[in-house]
Amino acid sequence: MNAQQLTNVGTAHHPGLPLPGFGLPEERMARAAAQTAFTELKYSFMRATAEIEGGMGLLLQRQVLLAKEAVELWRLRGAVFAALPLHSERSRMHKADLHQQLDSVFPDCGHINGFAAR
Repeated sequence: MNAQQLTNVGTAHHPGLPLPGFGLPEERMARAAAQTAFTELKYSFMRATAEIEGGMGLLLQRQVLLAKEAVELWRLRGAVFAALPLHSERSRMHKADLHQQLDSVFPDCGHINGFAAR
């Protein structure tokens, strides 16, 4: 084998097939949609936790900031809902926004632990 043949070994690509390692267009679109949904959910949590004062607020803000997956935010939902001020219009807006975002990311989990009551 010459040098050109050695370079081409294992790099043959058949037209019409996706490039190796890049996935099908539907897979790429699904990953992009999931990343967008996660980003929107994280921003909602960041806005909500900014309303929580004291050490609990700082702790929750840090946990939200460090979250890398939507399920990590889902696990924090109870603590965030419990820590938001009870009689604040802004808290009600944040809770509604969080419920909406959580329902869009986790559509089958809306009634877990009684958090579906709005």
